[in-house]
Amino acid sequence: MGEKHLSLRDRKWKEFRIGDLFTVTYGKFIKDNKSGDIPYITTTAKNNGIGGYVKGTPMYTGNKITIASDGSVGASFYQDKPFSTSNIVSTLTPNSGTILNRYIALFICTLIPEEAKKYNYGKKFSVDRVRETLLGLPITPEGQPDYAFMEQYIRERARL
Repeated sequence: MGEKHLSLRDRKWKEFRIGDLFTVTYGKFIKDNKSGDIPYITTTAKNNGIGGYVKGTPMYTGNKITIASDGSVGASFYQDKPFSTSNIVSTLTPNSGTILNRYIALFICTLIPEEAKKYNYGKKFSVDRVRETLLGLPITPEGQPDYAFMEQYIRERARL
C-alpha cells in the first residue's frame, strides 16, 4: 500500500498581504557588478537571480526572498547567504511572527510569479505593488499562516 502524502486540497486557505508578513525594500544600482564576491541579485530568472558579484558590504543578510520587479517580473528566489540587490529587485525580510527558512521560502516563491503576471515591463511589480499583493496560504485553526505545513509539504516533495 502506498504512503499518504500531504495534500494542498485538505487545507483551509486564506489570503495574506505580503506587506503584513514581510518588510519589502529595494536595493540600489551598482554599476561594477562583476568584480566582487557578494552575490548581486538582478531581474534575471536564472541562477537564483544572481546577475553578478559586487565588492563591499552586503546590503542584506541571508534568509530572505527576492522578487524581480522588472525584466523577468515576479521571478522569486530564496537567498540563504548575505547579498546585495539592484534597485529594481524587491527584498522580503520576515516581520516579527513570520517564520522563514529554505522550505517555507520555496513554498512562497512558487506563489509569487502567478500573482505577478498582471505586471510587465511597462507596469513594474514595484515595492508598493509587492506589499499590496495578496498570497493565498494554508492556515492553522487559529487562521494564521501554517508555516509548519508549508515546510513539511516542501520537504516531502524534495524526497519524492
